[in-house]
Amino acid sequence: MSSLAAEYQHLLKASESVQTLDATLHLLERATRLRLRVQGADLTIKQIEEDWESYESSWRRLPEFIQEADAKRFERAKQPRLAARAQIQDRSRVVRVNWYLATLPSKLSLDALPNSQYSFIVDALHLLFHQAYFVLLPRVEEANWVAEKNDLVSSFLAFADFVPDIAERFRIEGLVQKTRGEYREALESFLKSLHATHVDEHVFMTRLQTFWMALLDASQFREARDLLLEILPMVPMKHLGEVQEMITDTFEEFGNARAKGRAAGYRELQRTGCARR
Repeated sequence: MSSLAAEYQHLLKASESVQTLDATLHLLERATRLRLRVQGADLTIKQIEEDWESYESSWRRLPEFIQEADAKRFERAKQPRLAARAQIQDRSRVVRVNWYLATLPSKLSLDALPNSQYSFIVDALHLLFHQAYFVLLPRVEEANWVAEKNDLVSSFLAFADFVPDIAERFRIEGLVQKTRGEYREALESFLKSLHATHVDEHVFMTRLQTFWMALLDASQFREARDLLLEILPMVPMKHLGEVQEMITDTFEEFGNARAKGRAAGYRELQRTGCARR
C-alpha cells in the first residue's frame, strides 16, 4: 500500500494530461484488485469482484467492437490510424471512468474496508474525477460524442452524491452545471461550496478561485470585486498577497472587457458606415 500511496502523491503533483489520467486509472485498478485479493471472502467485496470481472471483460473488448463498428466510417473519412486509435482509447477511458465514479462508490463500504484503504480509494476517486473533468471531457466534447459526454456527466453527478464533504459536492455539481451551460445554477453551487468551507481550510483558496473565475467568465466583475473585498480581511496572512493579486486581475479583466466592447462597437459602426470620418 505504501507504493500506491507514493504513486498517488506523485500524481497529485502531476499536470492535467492523458498520461496522468491513465496513471490514475491504473492506480485505482491496482488498489481495488489488491483489496479483492485480501478480502475475497467478504460478501460486499464478492459483489465488487463479480462486477469488476464483468466490467473488465466488457471494456477490454470495447476497442474491437468500436473498431469493427466504425471501420467504414474511419475508412470514408480517411483518418490516420493513430487518430482512430486515439478515439478508441478515449471511448475506453469513458467506460472505465464511468465504472469507477458511478458504480464502484455504491459498493464501497466502511464496514468491509479498513479506514485507511477506504480513504485512499476515495481520495484516488477524487483525483480521477479531476483528471476526467479537465482532460477527458474536453476531448469528448471536441470529438462531438454526445452519448459519451452524457455518460461522463452522469458519472460525475453520481460521484457527487457519494462525496461526503458537502462543500466538495457543491463544487462538483457546479462544474457539471457549467458544462451543461447552466451558468446561474453553477454560480449558486460554487457560492454554496465557498460558504461551506472555512477560511482556514487548505482548500479555501481553490474554492474561492473557482467561484471568482466563474464570476469573471459571466462578466460579473462588480460581484467578483465585492467578493474579494469582503474576503480580504478574513484570509490568513499567507494568502493575502494572492487575494490582492486577484483583485488587481479583476480590474484588469473589467478593463479588457470594456476595451473589447468599445472595439466591437466601433467595428459595427464601421460596418454600417456610421463611424466618424
